[in-house]
Order: sequence, then structure tokens, then C-alpha cells
Amino acid sequence: MPRLLILGATGFIGSEIASALIADGHDVRLAARDLDYGRRLFPDADWRLADLNRLTAQGDWAPLLEGVDIVVNAAGLLQSAPGDDVTRVQRDAVMALGEACRDTGVSRIVQISAAGVAGNDSDFMTSKAEADSALLAGPVPAIVLRPGLVIGRNAYGGTQLIRMAAALPFGLFPPLGAPIRCIALADVVAAVRLAVAADPPPDAPVDLVGEETHALPGIIAAHRRWLGLRDWRRPMRLPRPFLTVAMRASDALGLLGWRSPLRSNAVAALANGVEGDAAATRTWLDRAPLTLDQTLAAMPSGKQDRLMAWATALLPAALLALGIMWLVSGIATLADIDRASAVMRQTGIGAGASWWLTFGGAVADIALALMLAVRRWVRPALMGMVLLAGGYLLLGTVLLPALWADPLAPLAKVLPSIVLALLILPMMEKR
Repeated sequence: MPRLLILGATGFIGSEIASALIADGHDVRLAARDLDYGRRLFPDADWRLADLNRLTAQGDWAPLLEGVDIVVNAAGLLQSAPGDDVTRVQRDAVMALGEACRDTGVSRIVQISAAGVAGNDSDFMTSKAEADSALLAGPVPAIVLRPGLVIGRNAYGGTQLIRMAAALPFGLFPPLGAPIRCIALADVVAAVRLAVAADPPPDAPVDLVGEETHALPGIIAAHRRWLGLRDWRRPMRLPRPFLTVAMRASDALGLLGWRSPLRSNAVAALANGVEGDAAATRTWLDRAPLTLDQTLAAMPSGKQDRLMAWATALLPAALLALGIMWLVSGIATLADIDRASAVMRQTGIGAGASWWLTFGGAVADIALALMLAVRRWVRPALMGMVLLAGGYLLLGTVLLPALWADPLAPLAKVLPSIVLALLILPMMEKR
């Protein structure tokens, strides 16, 4: 069997492709930029570091391509953010890959692109289209697969937005009505399996889309039924200005590392519709692609799916509430630090030491609250909150147990903040 290199092997699509090709017995090398997470997914695989932001020159690819016969590129980036550039990842790096494959003896490239790249001027779609054209015209045979809205067990980007909307207790549909064609992740994997073995490869992109078109409200309603939730009585349409504000806020938060499903590229992909040639999909698969209902029926949901969809929808509010509580606590303490340090003096600690301990605690509260705004600092902030709040609780219980009987319940109120931080912590996993 040929040796395969799978780029983006920790991603939504890439991880499923990797799992399938490994199960098929292929000799596989996996590449991603988070090796620690990758090795937890596939501990026995040959993993290599690959950050496409830094692989934009032909020579950068040589170590990754050594001994490789076929490259499957499932890497992608929905929207630029600090340290991540859509054009570098999806165009420059892929063009360099095509040239490098010629010099290293790679016989085929399988490119996972996106349906609807023609006529869409977002940097996500434009970079995909330019990379596709370069590969098809390049020196190494390439198969470009263009899936529609991919539906799988996990969710990311637009599909995460759909599950969040489906879990809400009230029907709130985005004002997006363009037709969308879905494709099962299982069909995408099947198409890649065929692409690895195809001989000769086609000389044009292959769309991977379903034969049905859906409006976004219908897709959300189908996911709500899949989650096992009752239909809404009176669903409402979200006013477009509210969606615009949410998109702009999400894009701004993207500068702090947050990859919200409400960022403009994700919403634009749904707003512009997702079209493609369903007949080409049937021809490539040699069968009809799965319908949306068949796709959902093949992966029955459970309690964990309902909880995760609901928790994801509530996550921004939970982080905001936790941040406000810690920020207000720190600011209020600094605003009346003498009164706050008087409580500390009741334990027998001297006036000077009490003042500095109170000041230090207030500054720590504010710092932890502000850290929640930056995605990469959220996990350390949450763990810091648990430890600091636990310290407050322990010291207060030992030194001032009477605070448990205080009508304002200063110690009792610490408990919910600890529990909330612990609940949010596992949701901060990248995938």
C-alpha cells in the first residue's frame, strides 16, 4: 500500500479520515500543529508537526514529505486571527505543497476544499479556490473534493452554530434563507477512500453534496428533532441587525483567540448558500449520497449531545458572569480597601499585613477576570480561580468561621464560583 500523509489530522474532517484510513490498513503519517492532542487521539500513529502558517515555501515541506506517496490535505482555517492567516494556510502553503510534492516523488494530492467557492469573495472561499486551481494545474496529479455543509458526530463552525440554535428553549432562526446542500461526514470519508485509489484521477473538482436542498431553519429544526427535543411552538426570526452585531462582536473576539461559530466567515458561508453538483457526487460515490435525515439517523443522539449543545449556547454567558463576579469583587475591594482589610484584621493579622493581603487579593481577582477575555489564558484563569477561591474558603473557615453565619453569606457565595469554573474548564478543549 502507498504511504499517506494526512494534514489537519486532528480536525473535524481530518480526524475521521485518519481513523478510516488507519482502519483500512494504510501506512499513515499524521500531521497537525497540536501534537499533544493528536497523540491522545491516535497514540500509535507517526505524528509530525505541521503548522501551515509556517510552511509557505517549497523547501519547508521536504521533511514532512519524505517517503510519502499520497498527501491528503484536510487542513483549513475558517477565519484569520492573531498567528493564523487564512491566505497563508489555505493558498500559500498549499501552492508550496504542490511544488514540493513534485520534487519529493509524491504521486497524488487529495485536497479537501469546499463547495460554493465560485462566486464567493470571502478570504476563506477565495483562498480555497486559488489553491484548488493551482493544484489542478500543477505538476502532481490532484483530486479536489468540495464538500457542502458537512454533518458528523462532532460539530465545528456552521454546524456548531446549528446545534447551538437547535438547543435553545425558544426557536430563534437566523435571517438566512439561501439553499444549503449538506453532506454526511461518512460520505466525505468514503470519497477520500476512493480518491486515494482512483486511477486515473479526475481533471476537475468533484462536488460532494446531497441531492436535497434545505433552508437553514429546516436544518436547525432537523437537528432539534435529532437531539430529542420538542418542536418550538412559535419560532421567531432573529432581526438581521442583531445578527450583524453578533458577527462583529465575534470577529472582534477573534482577535483575542476566540473561534466563535458566529464569526463573519461562518455566517457568510451559510448566508450565501451551499450549492454544488449532486450528480457528480452520485457518480463519484457510485451511489446516492446520504440525505440529512439518513445522516442524523445513522448517529443517534444521547443525553451528552443535548447537554453539550445547551452548554455551548450558554458558554459565553457563563464566562461573562464569572468574569463580572471576579472583576466586581476586585474593584469593590480596592474602592473600600480599608473596610475590606478590617475583616482580615479580625484574624489577628497586623494592620499593614492585612492591607497588603487584601490589596493583593483584589488585584488577583481583577487579573483573573481579565484573563478570561483571552482564549489562550482561559484555562489558567479558571484553574487560578478554583485555587484562589478555594484558598479564600479554607482560610475564611479556619480563621473566621463566623462568616458562615453572616447574612450576606460571603463564604457560601464562593462555592458556586468554584463549581462554575470547574464546569467551564472541560469546555475549553479545542476540539
